[in-house]
Amino acid sequence: MRITTSIVCCLAAVLFGCASSLGPLKVQPGQSEADVVRLAGQPRAVYKNPDGSRQLEYNNQPFGTTVYMITVGANDQVSNVAQVLTDPYMDKIKPGMTHEDVLRTLGEPMSSQTYYFSKEEAWEWNVESIGHGGQLKRFNVIFRDGKVVRTETRFLDPYECGIMGCIPN
Repeated sequence: MRITTSIVCCLAAVLFGCASSLGPLKVQPGQSEADVVRLAGQPRAVYKNPDGSRQLEYNNQPFGTTVYMITVGANDQVSNVAQVLTDPYMDKIKPGMTHEDVLRTLGEPMSSQTYYFSKEEAWEWNVESIGHGGQLKRFNVIFRDGKVVRTETRFLDPYECGIMGCIPN
């Protein structure tokens, strides 16, 4: 039993360490996409833009609180690095947006749930909570028929975090 507990603890430390050491903070405008991949690894997703630029998603959900979107221009140079799980980006989510619009704005969610009776789907992200005593914040986007109908924000009670605990970035 003691060996099993030790193995689980070591595995959790490795997984949580990987989730919180993303690396995109080392990425600077002007670097090439190859530099980004060398510094931060492969992105979780790549979104192609009409102007020929690409948006690279570096996401440490479900255990972290960051999603970095790195814009690489048609010239293969980084033009922008943004941590998008912040109020200015979450405020961009408006009724009528599609799943794709939300993915391009906030990245892949921590989790999603479909509610049969209301015909709604909820996507959820862990978000850093500045100024609230380190409480973890959850941001939810609610869809109906593939379109955003509303957003919700809530702060987690420390006892609500479950078996894995609340793990801030």
